[in-house]
Amino acid sequence: EWRRYTSSLEFPADNPEDDGTNFDVLTVNLQDNNSRTPIPYVTPPGVEREQYNTNNTVIDQNEQSLSLRASGPNGLRPGDSRAVFKNVSVDMRQFKKLKMFLHAEALPSDPSLGLQDNEMIGFIRFGNDFTENFYEVEIPLKVTAPGAATAELIWPEENEIDLPLELL
Repeated sequence: EWRRYTSSLEFPADNPEDDGTNFDVLTVNLQDNNSRTPIPYVTPPGVEREQYNTNNTVIDQNEQSLSLRASGPNGLRPGDSRAVFKNVSVDMRQFKKLKMFLHAEALPSDPSLGLQDNEMIGFIRFGNDFTENFYEVEIPLKVTAPGAATAELIWPEENEIDLPLELL
């Protein structure tokens, strides 16, 4: 359901297709990625899996997250960005807050690039369009160290967007 945003997010606009950055849109989930290396997938803190009740059995649903991977000879240039979008018709005024869990890790295949804390920013835009009529919230991301295995280490609280919508 998520689609790549292929227009520029920068001002002045540039062509995001001409810089050699590879951008992959994936999902990670408990059933397929719970033993992934160097960092396994775990459910974010406080998130409970939905349960599906059948005749005599309760089945936990497969909780999953959106994964965005930027790679290439030079990674992302400073100030460059990539995004995905999903069109939904939801009146956000009915909600009290927006909560989003973010995670950042260096690619094991690119150790020379050495992603550091605060070098990458996570952001969300929502509104009527993506060019003029939107709100944007961004936070610098802390990088999860290889080998982390607990939800608190993989999904650090500093990487959460927890926004009371009344501020907007």
